[in-house]
Amino acid sequence: MYTRSPDAPPTRPEQARRERGTTLVELIVALFVMVLMMGAMAGLFLAAAEILSGNKARAGAITLAQDQVEYLRSLSYFEVGTVGGIPPGVASSSQVIDLNGVRYTVRTLIQYVDDPEDGLGGADATGVTADYKRAKVEVSWLQDGETASLALVTNIVPVGIESLSGGGTLRLSVIDPLGSPIQGALVEVDNTSIATTVDTSALTNADGDVIFPGAPVGTGYEISVSRAGYSSAQTHTIPGGSGSPSPLSVVDGASTPETFIIDELATLTIETRQPVTAGSSSDTFLDPSGLSSLASTTVAGGVLTVASTSGLYPSAATATSVTIAPGGLASWRELTWSASSSASSTVRVRVLTDAGGTFAPLSDAILPGNSGGFSGGLVDLSGVDPAVHDALRLEARFLTSDPSTRAELSAWALSFDAGLTPEPNVAFAIQGARDIGSIGATPVLKFDEVGSTDAGGQIVYDPIEFDSYTVTIDPAEGLDVAEYCPEHPIGVSGGEDEELTITVVPDTAHSALVRVTDDVGDPLPDASVTLARPGLSEVRTTTSCGQAHFAGLVSATDYELEVTHPSFSPTTRTGEEVAGDTTFDVSLVP
Repeated sequence: MYTRSPDAPPTRPEQARRERGTTLVELIVALFVMVLMMGAMAGLFLAAAEILSGNKARAGAITLAQDQVEYLRSLSYFEVGTVGGIPPGVASSSQVIDLNGVRYTVRTLIQYVDDPEDGLGGADATGVTADYKRAKVEVSWLQDGETASLALVTNIVPVGIESLSGGGTLRLSVIDPLGSPIQGALVEVDNTSIATTVDTSALTNADGDVIFPGAPVGTGYEISVSRAGYSSAQTHTIPGGSGSPSPLSVVDGASTPETFIIDELATLTIETRQPVTAGSSSDTFLDPSGLSSLASTTVAGGVLTVASTSGLYPSAATATSVTIAPGGLASWRELTWSASSSASSTVRVRVLTDAGGTFAPLSDAILPGNSGGFSGGLVDLSGVDPAVHDALRLEARFLTSDPSTRAELSAWALSFDAGLTPEPNVAFAIQGARDIGSIGATPVLKFDEVGSTDAGGQIVYDPIEFDSYTVTIDPAEGLDVAEYCPEHPIGVSGGEDEELTITVVPDTAHSALVRVTDDVGDPLPDASVTLARPGLSEVRTTTSCGQAHFAGLVSATDYELEVTHPSFSPTTRTGEEVAGDTTFDVSLVP
């Protein structure tokens, strides 16, 4: 049988098959390369088309801007201005023009310029602050879904000596409540009561100013000021009264200044809730149900103590309470316990907090001395933040150096303030302190509204302007205010998120709300307030917001009010009157 050598040259059929296979591979590779090249060329073509389209649109914008500038320069000096603008003139302040399939918006702003060469403002050597006119032509259009724009600026100088063709100057300044200038605020000027109607606007400069020389003489200039994210300000017309500020007047050759105050917008959240009540969690160890763990300890005969082994007691043993997590927790107050010990055996109590599913001792930074445990029977917990540590446990550690002796714990208790329960759907009136004018002697307030909290006892004013706000509960609600927290009226500053919590109680005919502050005006907590008259003497402790409320009083003028605090001098006021819902403000000095 003939066997062909592997090294022998291929036969003609084999060679043909190989050539056909090679040709197919080469064809596939060639097609792949061609597709890549065509894709790249298509991308380049599209990019080039976009560039050409963008260049074409930009060229059209340049043409329109140049045409508008040339048009302005062709006018006489006194015609250079915009219809309804300052200075007034014949040019349109805004036009929409379609050119080569592109829609353009052409805006024209013309203003007088005070040239520093001859002095600025009152120091101008010629006495004319309108030395020449400056025109800015801005053209904008849409390109690839975004707004593109360009601008040309030109100065137009009068022939001969500079002068104003009548008119005065509007000098408008925009500042914040601290007096700092606000740049970029939009100042709009309107006046339809004069022969030459004015409808123009401009942005404030770095000094917060906009100056309109050449404003036509007349009254009734309405000014409004705005900026994104800021409050607004304007002139006001009050029917039957006077605005503050009222519309401005322009006098020939004179300057009319006015300052407007705006600030960042803020947020005010108002919550209505029921009063906080004192509560406690205690255990007298009648059974082990109040304990989550026992380690070498036992409950017997109304005490918690160490369990013995063959009549001996271990050197260390522990027991931990169940979790104490009051609903609506407002504050922790104190921990108390009763224990018996000896020279060789003691019990030390620690406070544990939830640390991600396991309970660990509060750090000494939060509760000094907690790591080693307490033995005195009383620990103040008012410094433990309930918002961070809303669930606690108590731990008893029994220690003995004599195995024949042991300590015992007969009771412990943890007290707190709780009950932050919302009071839903409470109607109220809210007023700011800033006014926009008056009718006779009655101010017209800028903010004066009525509102109501929702089913959750809350309402959010977002946005709201900077101001000092007074909130008054609708008498029809049948509620008295037991506390405003933090203070009332509440000041809202620009850019801030403020919260006002109003604690309400059932209405009584006569009540007293005592607000106590220190020598710098800050609320003073933990002050003792005594309100007394013949047959009555009641004592309250001020809350964290420095307030104490007395309900169910009688109308009388012989009340004595005494306020004391360990760090301040006491004060006593006699002959105080309570009639209806009465508020007393007391300030203590060291």
